[in-house]
Amino acid sequence: MAKKTVADIDVKGKKVLMRCDFNVPLDENGNILWETLPELGWPHHVESGEVRISHGKEYVAVGGGDGWLYLADVKSGKVLWRINLRGQIRQILFTKDDSIVYASSGDGYLYKIDAGSGEILGKAYVEAWLYRNSLAISSDEKYAFTISKLGRACLVDLEKMEVLRCFDTRGGGHATSMTRDASFLALASGGSYGRITFAFNGTAL
Repeated sequence: MAKKTVADIDVKGKKVLMRCDFNVPLDENGNILWETLPELGWPHHVESGEVRISHGKEYVAVGGGDGWLYLADVKSGKVLWRINLRGQIRQILFTKDDSIVYASSGDGYLYKIDAGSGEILGKAYVEAWLYRNSLAISSDEKYAFTISKLGRACLVDLEKMEVLRCFDTRGGGHATSMTRDASFLALASGGSYGRITFAFNGTAL
């Protein structure tokens, strides 16, 4: 059977609900700044699950379900670099000075990437990709507190990209938070431990 397109369907006088996936940035007036076109270094199809603009408004990072992470110039749309992280990308954060990009991948790792070159500086195993609001970073950017879609919470030393300790909530993770100095950590999950707070040393409060 031939596949129908919109042009083959008579919608006159009918209400149509349409889902569109446009990976384009807009200005304050709703005008399209640029499109993800091959001449700018983008593939013909970009399946994005995560998008993040840098603090200085210089870069836009786009993470795809196919594992590709792109960093582009936010004004021109030109791709500066791309790297495959071997699993769908679900969480992207820039450091305050925009020099480092942290990205969560479906291969279970949290990656530390040089924003200037795209070089992987390190990675820490956190079990699975992270939901939105599931990657908290301390004010001094030395530690990250994560919880995976499978419910494993991890405290990560971001300088060494080493997991210091983990806690299994026995259910899907929803969110993490920490105080500015990382002295207290909190999480939310759909597991047996729905809400729990820890001291930095791992003691449950």
